[in-house]
Amino acid sequence: MLIGFADWQGYGHPGRHAAWLQRLEVNRPEIEAFRAARVPDAPPYVATPAPLAEADGSSPGGTPRAADAAAALARARAMPELHAFTYLPDRLEAGSTGLLAGVPIAVKDLMQVAGMPLSGGGKAMGRATSSRDCEVVARLRRAGAVVIGLANLHEFAYGITSDNAHFGRVVNPVAPSRIPGGSSGGSAAAVAAGIVRHAIGTDTGGSIRVPAACCGIVGFKPTYDALPRSGVTDLAASLDHVGPMTRTVEDAARMFAAMLGLEAVPRWVRHDLAGIVAARLGGYFADPLDGEVAVALDEAMKVLVADGARGSDAVVEGAHLSPAILLNTISPEATAFHAERLLERGDDFGEEVRVRLEMGLFLPGHWHAKAQRMRSALVANIEAAL
Repeated sequence: MLIGFADWQGYGHPGRHAAWLQRLEVNRPEIEAFRAARVPDAPPYVATPAPLAEADGSSPGGTPRAADAAAALARARAMPELHAFTYLPDRLEAGSTGLLAGVPIAVKDLMQVAGMPLSGGGKAMGRATSSRDCEVVARLRRAGAVVIGLANLHEFAYGITSDNAHFGRVVNPVAPSRIPGGSSGGSAAAVAAGIVRHAIGTDTGGSIRVPAACCGIVGFKPTYDALPRSGVTDLAASLDHVGPMTRTVEDAARMFAAMLGLEAVPRWVRHDLAGIVAARLGGYFADPLDGEVAVALDEAMKVLVADGARGSDAVVEGAHLSPAILLNTISPEATAFHAERLLERGDDFGEEVRVRLEMGLFLPGHWHAKAQRMRSALVANIEAAL
């Protein structure tokens, strides 16, 4: 059936049917849960960006220091075993004054950076040199930041291990035998290794948050489209986000302000948590739960309560369907974006990413429509819990 369906779509490759079956079997639980779920009485999902704070006029930053960026580039060159970068330039552009004056940054190789080759972490897209910066990079440059290189990633951001078949497996600097997480593994590794304090990542299904957690740094996924994605290669457009990855929360706040195009950091600091309710999620999020994670959550709640918050428990109804909704959103959207490359340059993809993209050929279009109604219902349940 799969061979015939692929051939009907103009995508032959009958010798790949065993890989398709194996991958579909991996996602059988999500597929069966999705088929069993009823279509909710909810409209299709539409993301609406939240209003953001304006700058309060605090210090915009000092004089740029070219030595900082040069030292960061030297550190990157001295650690090739991390496979944290896909490209390092021969020379650096000078930084300017501003909120991030002279601050070296690493940019995930999914974004246009003028004068640097964009690969997406793969071969199938080529490595054409970008003629312009994506909007987020342009804003950081205007704030004085200096791009020292393009960070490695899980190929085309479609995975969680950052084991890249083309540029090498990104090594977790704090636990070399463990994965660094993905897909922004190179960005996280560059920060965790002390090469830079600031890096840009993207997040579609955890691609900032997971590597930040694995490498022990700060990762922030902003509200959808709070930051522009022009010049950033798509994975699944309705889920893609751009965000900062840094050593500290203060670094993240400063970098995020610069990414918003602000000249100063808004009043985002809360001195205590008085009047705030902090809920620990149960249900889907607590079963199963690793024992060490449970202990860490207990300790985190104690700290929040000690700082003035009121602790409580909460459940998000329908959260168990989130993997099924994600599968039927990300898979068809990613396959749609890469469809022509998949047909024309299939052998240039790493096997793992290729078969995941091919799987999108076999999920019916009306499943994506159903998933968006289920997504709206789930968002309503999350908002109810909040």
